[in-house]
Amino acid sequence: PFWLLRLGLFLYDHLGGRKILKGSKALNLLNHLWGTPLSGRYNKGFSFSDCWVEDSRLVILNAMDAREKGAEIKTHTPVTKIEESEEGWAVRAADQTFRARALVNAAGPWVSNLL
Repeated sequence: PFWLLRLGLFLYDHLGGRKILKGSKALNLLNHLWGTPLSGRYNKGFSFSDCWVEDSRLVILNAMDAREKGAEIKTHTPVTKIEESEEGWAVRAADQTFRARALVNAAGPWVSNLL
């Protein structure tokens, strides 16, 4: 229930020695920007800060894990066209076309340029 999650986050905020990150807060998702893409049945939520991560290392570790699970990782390969098909995606990069069931756009701040 809402009250139990709120209590847990309160304890997390105060027992962990929080010094830099903001504490948790309850959100009314019906009138908060973060609730916009959610189904109307979700009207309460929480915001909390947990840690800092070196995002470049996180990307590398996720790519390595994906490769171990069968994904083909292409770095420094400019994408020139992306098309959705019944089988998934067709990605044109350099002089090759790759097919995939799923596509991760990890272009970061350049995501809109890729789209």
